Amino acid sequence: MNRPLRILIIDTNSKDVERIETELLKAGLNASFAQASCRDELNDLLVQQTWDILLTECRVNDLTAQDVVAMLQRHVITVPVIVVCRGVGEGLAVSLMHAGAHDFVSKKDLSRLAPAIERELAEQAQHRQAEHALHETKQRFLQLSRNIEEVFWLLDAEAKKVLYLSPSFEEMWEQSATQMLSSPQFLLATIHPDDVPRIQQLLDEQGWLAFNHDYRIVLGDGSVRWIHTRCFSLQDELDGTGRIAGISTDITGKKELEQERDMMTRALEQSADAVMITDTEGTIIYVNATFEDISGYSKQEALGRKPSLLRSGFQDNEFYHRVWQSLKNGIPFVDVFINRRKDGELYYEAKTITPLRSSEGELTHFVSTGMDITAHLKGRDRLHRILHYDVVTGLANQALLHERLHREVLHAHRLEQRLGVICLGLGLAQLLGSSVGHELYEQMMRVAAWRMQESLEPHITLARLNGDEFVILLKELEYDGHLEAVLQQLRQAFATPLQVEGYELFLLPSVGVSVYPDHALEADELLQQARLAMHYARQHSSDDFVYYRQDMRVLPNTHTN
Repeated sequence: MNRPLRILIIDTNSKDVERIETELLKAGLNASFAQASCRDELNDLLVQQTWDILLTECRVNDLTAQDVVAMLQRHVITVPVIVVCRGVGEGLAVSLMHAGAHDFVSKKDLSRLAPAIERELAEQAQHRQAEHALHETKQRFLQLSRNIEEVFWLLDAEAKKVLYLSPSFEEMWEQSATQMLSSPQFLLATIHPDDVPRIQQLLDEQGWLAFNHDYRIVLGDGSVRWIHTRCFSLQDELDGTGRIAGISTDITGKKELEQERDMMTRALEQSADAVMITDTEGTIIYVNATFEDISGYSKQEALGRKPSLLRSGFQDNEFYHRVWQSLKNGIPFVDVFINRRKDGELYYEAKTITPLRSSEGELTHFVSTGMDITAHLKGRDRLHRILHYDVVTGLANQALLHERLHREVLHAHRLEQRLGVICLGLGLAQLLGSSVGHELYEQMMRVAAWRMQESLEPHITLARLNGDEFVILLKELEYDGHLEAVLQQLRQAFATPLQVEGYELFLLPSVGVSVYPDHALEADELLQQARLAMHYARQHSSDDFVYYRQDMRVLPNTHTN
């Protein structure tokens, strides 16, 4: 403000007026002052010129501060009124504030007066700017409402009558605006029956002014459209008449997206698979409930961390390098991960990790879905063990022996290598007869099997064929005498007696040998020849191993095909 402030002081004490003027000028206010000492002087000064601010005592002769505020209102003058007095009671202060006084300053501390005036003037300026802006907005409202897709409403709050509807109403509601202009209650006739009770209750409890809700309308063809209506107050500056304005927006597309997003969220959250979403740096930003159940980590513990919190150490860095190379190239990665739960327990997860791209093709996230297959693998392992391993000794059984023998024969043929098959018979049944129980017999078998296993290299297949017959499969015979060295180890395994529950049993196994490709080219034939050689050795009481020969013959009932 370039001109001096015009300040009107209503007070009879000239010394106090002088003190006030001095204090304000000292504070740097550019101001001119006038003094009124009675009602008539005040009335004349209010009529003669405009004022920026009024400073009044609580009482000046027969004129009170409330009278000052009332006179301003009669003259339709909106300027701040600050009460400057020596003291004011709490009750009077409340009364003056209700009447329209803006602030109180004690004459004992006039240092507060200048800041109070500056604050009130600043607020008044803001208020005037807001009023001016509101007036301009109101003038433009009708023009703007004709050019927007949303429906603009204008209601008379007291008469409950629709004053104006923008043309877009008929397009959005697909019906004439005539009935709606007659009564806003017609709105309820267009609302979906399931939404009517809720909307009616909201209108009864809150009225139109507080209305800010979503609802469905039914169109003429029976289709449904989602609408959001928000109402707000408009006040006419000239006559103070209350108006309620409303904006209605078609949010059908938004609702469909929300429902789709909600469905997807529920699908993720309720999925039987563990779901994890990370950003492109691998930071976890979402996990579902199944992830929490499987991993043992809560959502709060997982968010913000890396998927490596599940790493068990059983898969090397090369494995994880392949994972990230695939993902950063935009290629989904599918494999079984060996993970570790929060409690330290290992679990197997069949996982698919998929890169997500934006509509512009930019890589934005990675989505991992996984299933805990630990129980399935354990069940498969149990079934595999039942099908392929001997129940008594834990060694490979006939099925696994045949599988490996056929595979190794093919391998030996392709690489032109030699392969040895050793068939070893213990003769336990003949030695023990029927004098011992079945349980003791099985214990003897387990001890004998353990002796043989301990004498062989870990990679050598040792299988129980049937009864007390065992087969050793020697692949890739590396040197002359290799097979004989293994046979010598087997002989040493039985150099000392077996001891089981007080029994001591010296065994001298019968051993037969066949060699690929010297004796046969087929797996079944090799095994049959090794068994034939073993039975030949037993029949002839040989204490040495016997290689298969074509002229071998055995007595009936000593050889089983």
